[in-house]
Amino acid sequence: MIQFKSIEKLADFISAIADRNPCIISIDGVDGSGKSCLSHYLTHNTKLRYIDIDGEYLIPNLGKYVSCIEYDKLESDIYQSLVSGDSVVVDGICISKILENIGLIANIKVYVKNFVLGEWFDGDLFDYSCNIEDVIAAKRKDDQEFADIEATIECRGTAIVACSEESMKEEIIRYHFEYHPDHSADIIFGWLKEV
Repeated sequence: MIQFKSIEKLADFISAIADRNPCIISIDGVDGSGKSCLSHYLTHNTKLRYIDIDGEYLIPNLGKYVSCIEYDKLESDIYQSLVSGDSVVVDGICISKILENIGLIANIKVYVKNFVLGEWFDGDLFDYSCNIEDVIAAKRKDDQEFADIEATIECRGTAIVACSEESMKEEIIRYHFEYHPDHSADIIFGWLKEV
């Protein structure tokens, strides 16, 4: 596993590999980690084609992710790019599972992390030594407590966390426990965040 904190060095590295043979570069990470920003940078500064799962293939407002992808269109677009000799950057949460659903595996797997003061900001979410159901229950409790605090500040009384938000977060946690994308990635890219 290689780690990059410089987006320019990462782009040069990936471009050098992708220029040799058409390949699939997957960009994985939790929601809000900067996958799309990284994908845009890579495809605007190289000859790579961007396949934006969220923008082009996700059927919106269904509260889930993996089961709400237009797989036929996605598969066709990826194969069309590869046959044309273009390497593709594909990003999205649960991306390894999405690619697996169309019989593909990324040639280069990049996992995006947020670092604050040298520590992985969302790292405690994926302690694989814990029981997954305990992790999900703790996440639900944290989300409910945050919603209650927000409701109190806004003088709305008690809040109820929306099921669709819970189900998406739960899906991300389950995906991480099944695929370990932060451990199986070829490249870890860390956005450095200010406090």
